[in-house]
Amino acid sequence: MAHVKGPRQEFRVVVSGMEVPPDLQERLNVAIQRATLEVFADLDFGGDRAAVALPLEVKGQTQGIWIAQVARKDAEGLVGGIG
Repeated sequence: MAHVKGPRQEFRVVVSGMEVPPDLQERLNVAIQRATLEVFADLDFGGDRAAVALPLEVKGQTQGIWIAQVARKDAEGLVGGIG
């Protein structure tokens, strides 16, 4: 994978003061990732650029998604390409 240069933004959801059962945590995680990917899928990066989305896993559990804009030639063949 090519090194990605440029700005970086992170978006997080923090739930404080309430217990969130594991099944609800997973539902929220999936819904947030789906909404994010839908927005990026609608963006036009031009013919020579593409967005790539890959899962971020910690100890075998998906904790988020990594999205980067890369040269289309670098995105070819990667699982999760969305642009």
